Amino acid sequence: MDEVGLKLAGMHSGYGEYTEPDKVAQHIENLKACGSKHLICSGVAPGEGIAAYEAAAETSNQVGAMCKDAGAVFCYHNHAWEFEAFDGVKGIHRLMELTDPALVKLCTDVYWVTIGKEDPAEFIRRYADRAGYYHFKDGAEGSFIELGQGTVDLPAATKAALGAGAEWIVCEQDKSELEPKASIAESMAYLKQLGL
Repeated sequence: MDEVGLKLAGMHSGYGEYTEPDKVAQHIENLKACGSKHLICSGVAPGEGIAAYEAAAETSNQVGAMCKDAGAVFCYHNHAWEFEAFDGVKGIHRLMELTDPALVKLCTDVYWVTIGKEDPAEFIRRYADRAGYYHFKDGAEGSFIELGQGTVDLPAATKAALGAGAEWIVCEQDKSELEPKASIAESMAYLKQLGL
């Protein structure tokens, strides 16, 4: 990475990797060896309904404390399914309610917030105390597409993210019809139009 001038934004694992303190310690060690500080989690505890989020909150607080003690930052990466409501309470909001903002931050994926039927800019402002790391992704009609060509309100999300002190805004595209270099060139050109 040094040879080609790249920096590692963060390291990402599924929830199961964070349930054992020894594994967490190894992840933190690897993260720091690579010169990064963001450790990112996707997913919640096994189980049904809101209880899975409540169990994940306890684990997340513990991992967040380990990260903070080591000079790292623990983030939760959302997808769309966390926006499902259980007796009127959305999973993502219950997880945020039960976690300490000083220990558990967000890797906000603005595409999945949109698919979850919330406004990304409003979501970012709501959790501004957990801000810093973002995945910018775009899509239309259920497919992924280069930034600026889909339905995600990226200008508003950018304004909100910068207002909340964004440290990393990462272009993420799960699939593309284009060759990778052409795809990233289009998305990077759009990010420059947004002033990034």
